[in-house]
Amino acid sequence: MSSLRRLLNTGILLLALPAATASGAANAAEAQAAIADAERAIAEARSQQALWTSAEEALRQARLALEGGNLAAAVRLAGIASEQAQLGVAQKQYPNTR
Repeated sequence: MSSLRRLLNTGILLLALPAATASGAANAAEAQAAIADAERAIAEARSQQALWTSAEEALRQARLALEGGNLAAAVRLAGIASEQAQLGVAQKQYPNTR
């Protein structure tokens, strides 16, 4: 899947999250799955030496939110972590300016 398509899918997911979490649909399994997805995205970015520290911080906060029982925040923060990791990988495709 192209980087652009992944970013668009992430954006669509992030737009859908407020509606899902507002109705109380976020549960522990969804939060754990979102965190697992973020962990995979971060591992991929790290392997390409394209990891943004903001992705790691968002993942750290997502884990804390899950531990604290704030499932909606855990899902939202994991989504941010995934997006930041994917953006780091996409940035590597840009030409160098020097």
